[in-house]
Amino acid sequence: MVGIAPQAFYVAHGGTPVERAHAGEPGGVPGRLNGRPAKLRMAWPHARDLGRR
Repeated sequence: MVGIAPQAFYVAHGGTPVERAHAGEPGGVPGRLNGRPAKLRMAWPHARDLGRR
């Protein structure tokens, strides 16, 4: 599951989720994972507008 609060933050700042994938192990060590966490890639139509929000 991807964090709801971070998603809401990015969407509130004009971001749109464009890709979802499974996250890799931190440092390549499988024992550092709990379950199969996901990661999202967010995109903004105009990155120049991020500083104006």
